[in-house]
Amino acid sequence: MARRTTGPSSRVAAASAVRDAIPLGQIYAAMSEISGTPPDPEQALRRQTMALLEEIGGQMAAFVATLATTLGLHRTDVTIMLLLAIVGRGAPLKASQLQKAVGFTPGGMTRRLDSLELRGLIRRLPDSGDNRAWLVELTTEGQRLAALGVDRNTSRNHRLLAEFSLPEWEQMVKLLTRLRTALAQD
Repeated sequence: MARRTTGPSSRVAAASAVRDAIPLGQIYAAMSEISGTPPDPEQALRRQTMALLEEIGGQMAAFVATLATTLGLHRTDVTIMLLLAIVGRGAPLKASQLQKAVGFTPGGMTRRLDSLELRGLIRRLPDSGDNRAWLVELTTEGQRLAALGVDRNTSRNHRLLAEFSLPEWEQMVKLLTRLRTALAQD
């Protein structure tokens, strides 16, 4: 039978596990509620901003996950196929470009490409300009599925673009870029 510990180190480990299991935005949203005292207005705005950013990230991930389920693909496969369809515009892209875009290791990318190739959705071709590199292109079936994804993505993007004026989008990009830079300093 495992011994149960209740000392300070086990409480710290438990608190850490809870913190890691709860999305950051939920933590920010719950801070005021749990403490019983409202934060100062600046702190409240920071917490609200972080909670909103997390929620938006979750909504974007859910969109891709739903699209992946609809197409019968892994989420990363959808991203790869959309990159090939939108960025590549029908032309092959280097496997290394796709790998960097999705943030995978070379081995992880190879596994995703193997899966897509096995399903007949992509084709790998040797890069005539670099004997060590591979090019990736969509097959006819891959183009068909990617087109469905592009249509849904385009329709969502048009709806989102209509929500804000061009100056508002420009301001949002500036502010989010500043926030990203500030967060990267941690």
